Amino acid sequence: FDHTFSSLDRARRTLDAAAVEDAIALILDASDILFVGFGASGIIAQDAQQKFPLFGVPCQAPEDFHQQFIAATMSGRRSVTVAISNTGHTEQTMIVAEAARKAGASVISITGRPSPLSEIATVPLIARTFEDTDVYTPSTSRLAGLVVIDILATGVALRRSPEHTAAIRRMKSELASMRHGGGGDEAVADQQPSS
Repeated sequence: FDHTFSSLDRARRTLDAAAVEDAIALILDASDILFVGFGASGIIAQDAQQKFPLFGVPCQAPEDFHQQFIAATMSGRRSVTVAISNTGHTEQTMIVAEAARKAGASVISITGRPSPLSEIATVPLIARTFEDTDVYTPSTSRLAGLVVIDILATGVALRRSPEHTAAIRRMKSELASMRHGGGGDEAVADQQPSS
């Protein structure tokens, strides 16, 4: 626990707030979002895709490299690809990011350090953690990546229209009712992002 706390605190202290704002601005203007990553980073991409109601635009996170590449090459100028790799050296992720840039899309990278992937990105986000990925499963870097996704999703949701916020609130209320046979707005009141 202590290692995780200190590692996430390092990520918080070193995350570039201006870059986060730039990433949120890109997503707010996006027509669609592609999340890509492999291994532990692929899990982060899948989690991000689950938050698509907060982003407010169609999102996808295909697990297959070919499907990622196809989606990237079919991107438009308002498309955003979020490329995730703690090392920033994953070859397939860089190929997809380069394909998205070539198609005219913007690329947001989430890495653990400056890297070839962050150099490809329109907006590089660096979440530094204390981790030896050569020996241990990269749990703290995965947690940091998940937190960065939460920051982006929340930041975008807070800047959407009141109608969008109301739609999210309705969706969460209905989801809570479906899961618990009732609950309504009160069940999700504590889950709403505050402005």
